[in-house]
Amino acid sequence: MIFSTLDKYFLIVYTIGSMNKIIEEINPERWYRPREIAQNNWICNSKGKGDYYLVLKLIRKNRLRARDFGLGKTPYYLVCGSEIIRYIESFYPTN
Repeated sequence: MIFSTLDKYFLIVYTIGSMNKIIEEINPERWYRPREIAQNNWICNSKGKGDYYLVLKLIRKNRLRARDFGLGKTPYYLVCGSEIIRYIESFYPTN
């Protein structure tokens, strides 16, 4: 599919508008489970869908900082809302 310059402009505006909407939905002081992040489509895979395993992969590779509240061998990750916003803004700055 070939986009004209005008199409690319609208695509960028739409994407930035979507990111601003997502940032408004996230409470920076709340802690979110990886499943919540995927279900709300805040972090999506290449097909534009929320992906639980992608969120876990980002956490394990330390690209999305999270705290492990697990008491045993099984991790129980929680991600702070401000960290989700930081991660999203690293791709689409809102300023």
